Amino acid sequence: MARAAPDSAGLGACHMKILGFVLLVSGWAIVLTAIALLTEEVPRAAFVLAGIGVEIVGLLLLIRAHPVRRGEHE
Repeated sequence: MARAAPDSAGLGACHMKILGFVLLVSGWAIVLTAIALLTEEVPRAAFVLAGIGVEIVGLLLLIRAHPVRRGEHE
């Protein structure tokens, strides 16, 4: 059986942070591209909502990657 490295949990959190930031930037790119390229209101609104959804997923990944430890605030 293969064992996981001791710091593999930290590596996973790092990947989640990077993916979260990439999704935040991708969401903005989708929104700005839709506003710039689409002229009709319905497709533009659909792409803007999709971009906002991608940003929310990225934000949730960033929040999940930064757990607050209970003893840090004392």
